[in-house]
Amino acid sequence: MLIVMKPGATASEIDAVVNVVEAVGFRAHPMPGATRTAIGITGNEGPIDGRRFETLLVLRTSSESLSRTN
Repeated sequence: MLIVMKPGATASEIDAVVNVVEAVGFRAHPMPGATRTAIGITGNEGPIDGRRFETLLVLRTSSESLSRTN
C-alpha cells in the first residue's frame, strides 16, 4: 500500500502517519518527493483495509490518498 501525503506535509505530520502505520504492526517507508511525501507500507500478509488511514488529516483527499499495491 502507498499513502500519499498532502503537498507540504511537515516532518511531524509525516512522523504521525509513520507512527500510526507502525502501531498497527506494519513497516513504514517514507519516500520524499519534490512536492509531497509518499509512505510505502510493508509487512502485511494480505490486503490492507485503507479506511483506517483515510481519517488522517494530512493525507490528500480520501479518494486520492490511498493507492493499493497488493
